[in-house]
Amino acid sequence: FGLESEFLGGMPSGAFKWVIVVQIWANVGVTMVIFLAGMQTISEDLYEAARIDGAGGWQLFKSITWPQLTPAINTNFLLNIIGSLQAWQLFLVLLGYRPGTQVLGYLVFAEGFGQTGGASAFRQGFAAAASIVLFFLVLIIGFAANRYVNWREQRYMA
Repeated sequence: FGLESEFLGGMPSGAFKWVIVVQIWANVGVTMVIFLAGMQTISEDLYEAARIDGAGGWQLFKSITWPQLTPAINTNFLLNIIGSLQAWQLFLVLLGYRPGTQVLGYLVFAEGFGQTGGASAFRQGFAAAASIVLFFLVLIIGFAANRYVNWREQRYMA
């Protein structure tokens, strides 16, 4: 439409805010499906027994719903952490090539396919090396997030 990407906030910090908003909007559907699947696994008998014992709405949520949703919460946490580390398409679509708004995944694409222009275009070796760095970064952060998730499950499920 001939619009410049300045409407996204002008400064890199403003651009990142819009990317975060779009990323959340794009992932709400999958996140809700996982939460709804988790809600369906909670037995109605648990709620009935708690109501008979005199539990109110907040107590039901705190004692039954939240602990039973822990696997769904952890799944969403892991998927969103790993997905956000690999999300570079939003930067390409929303911002184009703008120094100061690059993430590692976008750098792999831009360097490998000549989006940066000039003498540094089509640096396939650099892009391959950056993709390996990205892989190990996602692997390490994914393992750390998984350890945190396992710790949370042991804490809430015990």
